[in-house]
Amino acid sequence: MYSISRWGRVLATVLAIGIAGGARAEEGKVRVLAPWQGEGQLFQIEPGKIMFLGRFDGIMYVENGKSVLDGVPFVCPGTQVIDTEKGAMTADGHCMVTPSEEEEVYAKWSCAGQVGVCKGKLEFTGGTGRFEGMTGGGEMTVRTAISDLTADISRGEVVRTAAGLAVWPELVYRFAGK
Repeated sequence: MYSISRWGRVLATVLAIGIAGGARAEEGKVRVLAPWQGEGQLFQIEPGKIMFLGRFDGIMYVENGKSVLDGVPFVCPGTQVIDTEKGAMTADGHCMVTPSEEEEVYAKWSCAGQVGVCKGKLEFTGGTGRFEGMTGGGEMTVRTAISDLTADISRGEVVRTAAGLAVWPELVYRFAGK
């Protein structure tokens, strides 16, 4: 014969499984195009090398439009080191992607290449709300067109604005969903 406390434990277990099962895990692999604009400051850090400190703002567009990441704004603070003699550059930073006013997704990125084209990776590092525990990432190519450069590099008063396009041919994402 079952006691009331035993039935209570059985009921609690069934409810716990039902609640956990109700969390909708989501994952996907998408092609993302993201036009962006950037602004920041340039500093001469050694002969022939300039460092850019700034931010890049844009919107992620999923090629087929079928993803929680489609039409989502992002802000990515970052740095670039440009070798003006070789035309080479390296860059890295972080991103905050905002699918809704209540939720955010976090990522880090890095790339290297020639001025104008930087190839590297983006990795999701977590999120809030239904995006908590977000993982994944993918290879990326970032194209840049410098649109304005105002210079007094010796005092760090250089303001640079730029525009470009980031492309993730296969951006993978996974999160538990809530």
